[in-house]
Amino acid sequence: MVKKMPPLVPAHDTIVDLLVIGSGTGMSAALAAHELGLSVVIAEKTAYVGGSTARSGGAFWIPGSSILPEPHEPGVAEAATYLGAVVGDSAPAERGTAFLDHGADTVAMLQRTTPMRFFWAEGYSDYHPEKPGGRAAGRTC
Repeated sequence: MVKKMPPLVPAHDTIVDLLVIGSGTGMSAALAAHELGLSVVIAEKTAYVGGSTARSGGAFWIPGSSILPEPHEPGVAEAATYLGAVVGDSAPAERGTAFLDHGADTVAMLQRTTPMRFFWAEGYSDYHPEKPGGRAAGRTC
C-alpha cells in the first residue's frame, strides 16, 4: 500500500504566468520569471526542496562565471572542448552551447535575486580532468 502525503497547503484555483514543476533547478526558472515581472508558482511533490540540486549540496559547474578567478578560468572555449569530450553525442550539441552561452548570466541572476553567496571550490576538480579541456583545479562553485 502506498502512503499518500497530506497536502501541505490547502488547494485552490489560481492563474499564473508560469507553473514550475519541481523545486530543484526549476527555482532558477521561477526566479528569472519573477525578475521579469511574471507571476509564478512552484509545485513540488514532496515536503522537501529537491531534486539533484539538494543531492549536490548546491554545487554547480558553470564555466565563465564571475565567481571563478581569472587565472583559473581559461574561458568558455576550453569548457566547450571538455563538454564535447565528456558528453559526446549523448545530448544535442545545441544544449551544451546554450548552457555555455547563458551560464554566466544565470549566475549573475542568482546573485541579484537571492541572498546566496557563491565561491569557487578550488581543488574540486572537474569530474574527468584527464579529458580534453578538463581542469584539475576545477570549475565547481
